[in-house]
Amino acid sequence: MTRTEMKRFAEQKIAEYLKADWRVVWLNSKNKHGHCNSRKRELAFSRYAVTLPEEEQVDLVLHELAHALDYERRGRSAHDYAWKSVCLEVGAKPQRVASVEMDVPFKYTVHCVQCGKEYLRHRITRGVRYGTHVNCGGYFDWEQHY
Repeated sequence: MTRTEMKRFAEQKIAEYLKADWRVVWLNSKNKHGHCNSRKRELAFSRYAVTLPEEEQVDLVLHELAHALDYERRGRSAHDYAWKSVCLEVGAKPQRVASVEMDVPFKYTVHCVQCGKEYLRHRITRGVRYGTHVNCGGYFDWEQHY
């Protein structure tokens, strides 16, 4: 599905199960597929979620919809038994974590100068920039790919 098709599908499901004040928004997250923000009444999806297979995109929308519906009914939502029953009701897999990762390239390769261990990262955090490696105490160096 394209982003437009995914948004249209989510809006159809919102109209089917929820009140009209919920909306769909897009995130720039590369690690999180989506989330439900009950205070803002938003179902948020990563713009990179379109790289997922269509079956996973549908399940992602239904997963977040189940959180919203659970919140509407109980005033809270978590990955507990009540939420799992709502998942089954809307047709989502009652799983906390998606089974497929998004295909997003890492921007940096970070490596420890002392022991040589390498890590792939989307961004350089303060811990990498100013910290030391927990295993050996060495400093980090990084290479930017794009």
